[in-house]
Amino acid sequence: MVHAPQEIACPAPFVGEEKFPKMGGYIAGRWCREFLFESNSVSCCLPCPAAAFRFSKEFTKKLDLASWCSAAILFLFILFAITFVVLPPKVTHRHYLTSSAGFGFVIFSMAFIVSLSHSPEQCYDDITPNDNYSDTMCATTGILLILGIWIVAFTCFFRALSFHLHVVWERGIGRKFMFVSLASISLFSTVFIVLDIAVTGVSYQLGNVCYVNPSKSLGTFWVPLLTLAGLIIILQSWTLIYCVRVVIHQIYKDRAKIFPGAPNSSPRQDGHHELHDAFLRIKNILGMQWRSIAIVLIALLHVALFSGVFLSVNKIYTSPTDKIIPWINCLSKFGDEKICSMYIAGLSPSEHLVVSVFFLFAYFNVKLDMWNMGNHFDLSFIHDSRLEATSEIPIRKKGQESKWFQLTNNHAAIGNCSI
Repeated sequence: MVHAPQEIACPAPFVGEEKFPKMGGYIAGRWCREFLFESNSVSCCLPCPAAAFRFSKEFTKKLDLASWCSAAILFLFILFAITFVVLPPKVTHRHYLTSSAGFGFVIFSMAFIVSLSHSPEQCYDDITPNDNYSDTMCATTGILLILGIWIVAFTCFFRALSFHLHVVWERGIGRKFMFVSLASISLFSTVFIVLDIAVTGVSYQLGNVCYVNPSKSLGTFWVPLLTLAGLIIILQSWTLIYCVRVVIHQIYKDRAKIFPGAPNSSPRQDGHHELHDAFLRIKNILGMQWRSIAIVLIALLHVALFSGVFLSVNKIYTSPTDKIIPWINCLSKFGDEKICSMYIAGLSPSEHLVVSVFFLFAYFNVKLDMWNMGNHFDLSFIHDSRLEATSEIPIRKKGQESKWFQLTNNHAAIGNCSI
């Protein structure tokens, strides 16, 4: 008995899966469902790329427009590197962790620049997207993207750790810490990029850049990345809370020494001076650290937003068939993604949300580079008085009396996480 071609069995625009062998490309990236025709069950798939049936025809062009921000990031880093070469160290406050973070941003940005230089072939066949094994461009953009993310993430962690050790535990951050941190950044970034590429893999899912595959990505990419972001914000919060606590403790200790009968001596006036002193000292702490705190909070929020949107984009692959039957019927009848988008509104984020997240991601990276330059490029050769501006923050060692520890405005010297 001769079977009818699958193109006839599957309603347009769907294509029969049996026509294409399960070899080559990202097989799990096929968007296929079982269709029941009389007594026969046929697996029908959306043509590749499947995103073309979920978003508008201008979707890829919009993502490419956001990718052009990567060129701005590369330009800013080149300008940043030139200042390191031309200007003296006392002006730029150059630091190995600053350079490491900048290097990560360049690698990350190159993934989008490479995709703009050449329009890649997103599909291995009519229903299968290309992956890192079937397409060299996919492997290149995926490796650059993920490697850059891990370098920046681990660099930010070690900068937060160095600041925490320096302030809370009064540990000197010397050459030993430099070698350990740089070796750890290189080692961990290499380990995770190998896991992400060899175990999970990357493929074309949105636009011309390959992203980590949904399968197995939680254990090798998303959970480790979110865990690392959580550790960073814990270290930053711990350090800030410690500084505020020690300042307040020192105020009451000094008050007890100066006014032995403090409880009965002009409480309103003493309380006013104490609150004023506390306000000024805490203001100095926040004045030095607001960029770091803001960057970490925004980075953590953006990582959570980006991961949430990206995972929800792939949710439609695992959604029960009964929930997407209206969408399938609409595509079969009209074949227009705009008309049918209303039927998957609850199963996939809207095109406007996805594009907005990508633009926000690009803008955030440019802003980080600008903050990084502004945070370490000190115009002290114009205003020499700034070099003398310090904040006195009391830090107490265990078993010792409180002492005054000078924290200068040089963020690089204390290893602050201002990337």
